[in-house]
Amino acid sequence: MWERTAMLSSNVISPEYELGFKLKGIDVILVDKNTGVLYYTQLKTKKDTLTGSQSHRSTQELSAFSNAYFVVCIDCSCSWIYSGSIQKLIGSQFWNKTDINYVSLDSQIGRVIRSIDSHI
Repeated sequence: MWERTAMLSSNVISPEYELGFKLKGIDVILVDKNTGVLYYTQLKTKKDTLTGSQSHRSTQELSAFSNAYFVVCIDCSCSWIYSGSIQKLIGSQFWNKTDINYVSLDSQIGRVIRSIDSHI
């Protein structure tokens, strides 16, 4: 879901969906709006999405690229599991680098989650 949402931005590319090939460990490529530098990006939902044993694998995959981000798409109060050396972006830190308004995105996600929760 996050990959497809990010693709709505004019400066985000999905190698898998838009170019037809998968880069191991990469969900999207973010093109910096100011410099044109490509950032190879792994997207996770929350800070605790990974298990501790997966951090090393994510770091290895992202380290293959000179510019990489480990991104948590929504900012919540949970603790970090990822302990790697790749630059981390949380919520608005990532979405502000795109054309997608994080405040609106966060609001809509909250609405959807509350709706699902009320039906469970």
